[in-house]
Amino acid sequence: EKGDEIERILNKHAHALKLMDKHVSDDPDNIVCMQGTSEELDHWLSVNPEWYAVNDTLNREMCVKQDKSIRSEFFRELHQVQYDPAQCKKSVPLKLMNSGWSADFNMMSWSLTAGYLAHTPISLRARVGWHYSVLMEELPSGRKVIKDKSTSACASLDLDCYFLPVSICPRSKYLPPIPMEQFVHENFNKSQEGKVLLVAFDKEWDRQDVQSLIRTTTMRKLLARAKSFRQSRRMKPNLFYPSLLYDYIARPKQEFRIQIAAKVSELDHLKRGKCAVMHVRRGDAKIMVGWFRKYHDVSEYIEAGKPFLEKRGIKQIFLLTDSSLAIQEAESQFPQYKWIYFNRERYKADEGGFENQVINNL
Repeated sequence: EKGDEIERILNKHAHALKLMDKHVSDDPDNIVCMQGTSEELDHWLSVNPEWYAVNDTLNREMCVKQDKSIRSEFFRELHQVQYDPAQCKKSVPLKLMNSGWSADFNMMSWSLTAGYLAHTPISLRARVGWHYSVLMEELPSGRKVIKDKSTSACASLDLDCYFLPVSICPRSKYLPPIPMEQFVHENFNKSQEGKVLLVAFDKEWDRQDVQSLIRTTTMRKLLARAKSFRQSRRMKPNLFYPSLLYDYIARPKQEFRIQIAAKVSELDHLKRGKCAVMHVRRGDAKIMVGWFRKYHDVSEYIEAGKPFLEKRGIKQIFLLTDSSLAIQEAESQFPQYKWIYFNRERYKADEGGFENQVINNL
């Protein structure tokens, strides 16, 4: 059944892919533009991870450029596992978290790492839905349910609403997503489990004592070069590899790129003059007793940043926040600054509840 569905996916885009591939082969070193529907263009990008889009216009044309960096080579190594139809029979859905953006993507990168080391394509799926794709609420029991399906960003209610699929393997209608720890326990022996978690959690991809887990010579050679590259720039592995994994998972679809470009264009005036960025996290920061995220007033941010603002002569601040009250504080208490922010609906402080920062879909 999975094989038939994969064949349908490939055949559906075969003609468009052939034309796009010809454009690229004719001019591989420059920006190449190609025609197709959003679905066709997205599929081409999903099977060509070394290429990235360089235009964000709402039309049938997409312009791409080849990335020839270590990042691109790392993508290709992940891709050879995630997009291998022959491995789809053992493809496993891993549980997608509903926490915060960073926590969610951390778990996704851990899962992708474990899947790569097991040489098994993984998909990422929430049991009900992903809270950035549909409005959800937490019941007294702690279980999260969909609150309003009319807010859904797409029918799948998950990452596919915004990003290219992490795997070509079709979803199983019968297998529920499992926790990443369970996947590790079922796919590695006890002597390997610790090393797998070291690579997944601590991002120690290029440590010498974990290289026995890396199955391909090309990836081991790539990691040796990556280690030399990051050390020459004093980059720690727990910063270097998460950025590569995040970039692979969060490759935006064409329509999402267009939405992002439109949002950014609303703030075009940021390109003129000096500007600082302030991130005020409110949301669920006060809900858990003893939790490390302390609630801070906008005045505390201003006080901490005043030397920098005054030294640079900065009078406009781009405010990123999940609370409408933070905007009210900023504009009422500090009118000497020009406050810039995205115009969208927000909760007031923690009224959304724990791990529920977004009123509706992005």
